[in-house]
Amino acid sequence: MRFIRFLFVVGFFILASCSQKEETLTDTSTPDKAPFYISVYSIEKDTLKTEVQKSWRVSSKSTLTLTSKGVGEVAKIEVKEGSQVKAGSVIARLKDTLTNYDLQLAQAENALKIQNASKETTTVNLESAIESSRIAYERAKQAYDTLMNRNALQYDLTVSGNKKTLDAYNESYRSYMTELEKTYTQILHEGDKILWITTNFQYANDSWENYLGARIGSVKADADNEWNKSFALRGELRARIEKWLEINRENPEADIELIARGYEQMRKYLDTMLNMLQNNVIWWGLPQVQQDAWLLAWNGYRASVGWSESGYNAWKSQTVTFFKNYRKTERATKLAIASLDRELTADENTELTSDSDLKITYENTRLDLVERTRNSELSLEQAKMAYESAQALKKSTLEQLEWSRRSAEISLELARRNADNLIIRVPVSGTISKVLTSIGQSVATGTPVAEFTSNEPEIVLDIESNLARTLSIGEEVEVSVEGKVYKWTIIALSSVAGKNLLSTIRVSVTDGSSAIGKTATITFYPKESIDGEGLISLPLESVRIIAENEWEIRYLSGESIATKNIKISAIRSGFVETTDSIDPSMQVILSDTTNYDTTKHKLTIQKN
Repeated sequence: MRFIRFLFVVGFFILASCSQKEETLTDTSTPDKAPFYISVYSIEKDTLKTEVQKSWRVSSKSTLTLTSKGVGEVAKIEVKEGSQVKAGSVIARLKDTLTNYDLQLAQAENALKIQNASKETTTVNLESAIESSRIAYERAKQAYDTLMNRNALQYDLTVSGNKKTLDAYNESYRSYMTELEKTYTQILHEGDKILWITTNFQYANDSWENYLGARIGSVKADADNEWNKSFALRGELRARIEKWLEINRENPEADIELIARGYEQMRKYLDTMLNMLQNNVIWWGLPQVQQDAWLLAWNGYRASVGWSESGYNAWKSQTVTFFKNYRKTERATKLAIASLDRELTADENTELTSDSDLKITYENTRLDLVERTRNSELSLEQAKMAYESAQALKKSTLEQLEWSRRSAEISLELARRNADNLIIRVPVSGTISKVLTSIGQSVATGTPVAEFTSNEPEIVLDIESNLARTLSIGEEVEVSVEGKVYKWTIIALSSVAGKNLLSTIRVSVTDGSSAIGKTATITFYPKESIDGEGLISLPLESVRIIAENEWEIRYLSGESIATKNIKISAIRSGFVETTDSIDPSMQVILSDTTNYDTTKHKLTIQKN
C-alpha cells in the first residue's frame, strides 16, 4: 500500500511538471466553475508471452510412521531399513500379552469345529429317522397293494399275512431294540464327555466340571444317577439282542415292555441332562459358545427320541393287539368267508357263542372285508405323512444348526480380524526408511514401529502469489529431471500468500518414482499469457485496493467519473495485468479525484 501511494505521488509530480494543454469536458458557458485537471490513460491490448521456471527437490508423496494396532511384545521383524516392500507386506509381528486375541481366535476355531461336529451327528440321526419312516411307508404301500390284489382265498391270505406280519413284527422288534441300543450308546457317550463318569474322558471336563448345574446343587447328581440307570438298561438291551428270540406269542407284552422301559429311562436321562445344562454357570472354563452347542445338541437328541418313541408306541399298540388276536382272526376269517357262502353250522355257531372274543373278531372280520381297503389307504397315508414329517424335521433342524454354524463362522472372522491387530503391514508399495523398534520390545496401540515412504513422487514449493493466481488445480506443468521431461499435475494450490508472502503449490505424478530425491526444473505458463487475447495492462497508479484480491479503477463516463471493480492477475514493472472484460475505448483516470466537487469544478483533461 505504501508503494502504491508512493507511485501516486510520483505520478502527480510528473503531471505537474508537464506543459499543460487543457481539454474542458464541462459546459464552457458556466464560468463560475473552476477547472479540475485530470490525467487519463487509453486502454491498449498487451500481447506479453511469458514463462516462469522454478527448481526444487522431488520428494515422496507419502512419508508415514507405521504404528502398532495392538498391545504386546515384538516377536519378529520382517524387514530391514531400505527394504522395498509391496502393499500389504508384513513388517512386524507381535506376541499378544494383554488382549488375548490369539486365545480368542483359538476358542472361535474350536467353537466352529463343535458346530460342524454337531451338525454332522444330528444329520446322521435325522437321516436314520427318515430311513425308518421310509421303510414304514414302503411297508404300508406294500400292504395296500397286496390288499388290492387279494382274491377269494382270503383265509389263505390271512394266514400267510399273519405269518408275514409275525416276521415283520419280529424284525421291527429287533430293529427297535437295535436302534434303541445304538441311541443309548450315543447319548451315554456324549453324556460321558460332559459328566466324566467313566475313564474314557479322564480330566476332559476339568475346566467346566464345577460349573455343571451349579445353579441348582442336585441336578448334576441327578444327571449322574440317570446316566448310570441308562447304562444298566442298555446292558439289558444288549443281552436281549445277543440271545435273539422271537417275540413270545403267548406273552408278547413282557418282551415289548423292555423297549418301552428303554424309552422311558432314556427320556428321564435326557431330561435330567437338559435340566443340568440349563442350570450351568457360564465362566471362562465353560464359554457361552460351548454351552449353546450342548443345549442345541441335547435338545436335538430329546426331539429325535420323542419322535422315535411316538412311532414305537404306535407300533407297540398294533403289535400287542395282533399277538392277542391273530389266531382268532384266522379262525374268524375262515368262518366269515364261509358265512358269505353258506349258513354256519351248529358247531360253528356254538364255537362263536362260547367265545365272545372270537365272535367279536368274526363280526369285525365280516365288516373288515369291506372296510379293509379303506383302512389300508389310511395306513398308507399315515405312513406317507410320517415320512414327509421326518424329512421336514430334518430340513428345519439342519437350518437351525446351519444358522448356529454360520454364527460361529462370523465369530471366527471377528476373532481373525482382532488377531490381525498383532500384525503390522504397509498400506502401499514403498521403502522402509527406518526401523523404530526391536524384538522383545513392549509396544502399545499407536507405538511407532517403522518409518515408511511411498514410491509416488511430488514437488511442494513456494511461488509468487501473482503467479499462483494464474494457475489452477488439475493443470499440467512441465517437469524436467536430469534431462527427462514429465507432464505432472497440480494437485494443490493455496489462494492466499503465507507469512513469506508466497503461495504454496503441490505437483504430483502417478509414475516417475526414480525421480525421488533429485532436483527438478518446473516450467509454468501463466494462462493469461498463453491465451494472449484478453490480457489488459494498466498503469499501477490507475488502480486502488478496496479489499483482499479486489481492486478498483476510475474512468470517464461521458462528463462524469465512474468506477469498476477488477481482479489483478499479475504486477509487472509499474503495470498491473487483468483479464476482466474492459471496454477498449475506456479512458482510465490516473489522477487523484478525492477533492473533486461537481458543484465547484469542471473536469479538464490535461495533455502533454
